[in-house]
Amino acid sequence: MAKENPIYESLAPLGFETAGSACFGIWSGYAVSLRQSQSNYLIELAARTDRKDKQLRKNVHKAVKQRCSKRYHGCYENGKAMVFTVSFDRKTPFDEQVTAFLDVFVSVLRENGVAPAETCSVCGGAHPDSLCWLDGYQPVHAACVRSLSEQTREKAEHNQENGSYLTGILGGIVGMLAGLVPSLLTILWMERIYGVLFALVPLAAMWGYRKCRGKQNTAAIVIVIVLSLLGVFVLEAVVVAIGVTREYGMAFGTAFSLTMSYLVTGEGFVAMLGDCIMEFVFMAVGILLAWGYLRQTNTTAIAAMDAVAGTLRPIGDAAPVESGAATEQT
Repeated sequence: MAKENPIYESLAPLGFETAGSACFGIWSGYAVSLRQSQSNYLIELAARTDRKDKQLRKNVHKAVKQRCSKRYHGCYENGKAMVFTVSFDRKTPFDEQVTAFLDVFVSVLRENGVAPAETCSVCGGAHPDSLCWLDGYQPVHAACVRSLSEQTREKAEHNQENGSYLTGILGGIVGMLAGLVPSLLTILWMERIYGVLFALVPLAAMWGYRKCRGKQNTAAIVIVIVLSLLGVFVLEAVVVAIGVTREYGMAFGTAFSLTMSYLVTGEGFVAMLGDCIMEFVFMAVGILLAWGYLRQTNTTAIAAMDAVAGTLRPIGDAAPVESGAATEQT
């Protein structure tokens, strides 16, 4: 059982709810969410902003910094919300710290003409009737969220019924080869291996698998991992073949064919393993880096959308919390 977050628990009496790793509620008319980011927390207030308006962010940041202590660390806007980075101490009740931050944020936003979001986060239409956790706590039309949920389920069912492992594998192979290109170029031109580039291989392989209508289930993850590891063999064969071509003037196709013939022998396979230990390690790390994308299957997509729908609340049921003194220091 997951350990309860004491900060989230302290906000429950104020009407805030917790879902997964986030806490959300209403504060002075703004839909507010709170979630952890490493050692800090992100406090988001739903407001439609122009991401190109850099002066707005500067004005908000300057005003907040003047009124808050060192535990305020900065802000940015993402088009759907103003996001503030903060941290908390353990000497002051958490709810007091959060509400003091919120009072300052609300006051500064209003001074800069940033009103609470009043359009649906899904369709952009006016008069949203609900609030929902959708990449932040946002006003939405309940019908829009239910439509998204239904579309996700229908898409997953269609893929399960009509998806093909064969076309998916073919697409995965093409994606894997494309993902190898940056690593190949750095090896040939710079004579260096950048481990982070290996994360492109499983990402590209899965992208190709999905684009070619492969079944999106647990088997797809295994297929992409196998293709990614095979990519190390392909990379080594291409590098060796290019080396042979440069040294002996042999045609690349002939050199590649000879290289593959050697690598599939027991002796060649063992020799290649010895030469590619570092590449296999890099590929394993790349798979871990890409895991969040790789693990998205039909089942996880439906579960994620069900979790979103589970946070749907009619706006009338989310009683607004009035702020205290907006000039309170945090």
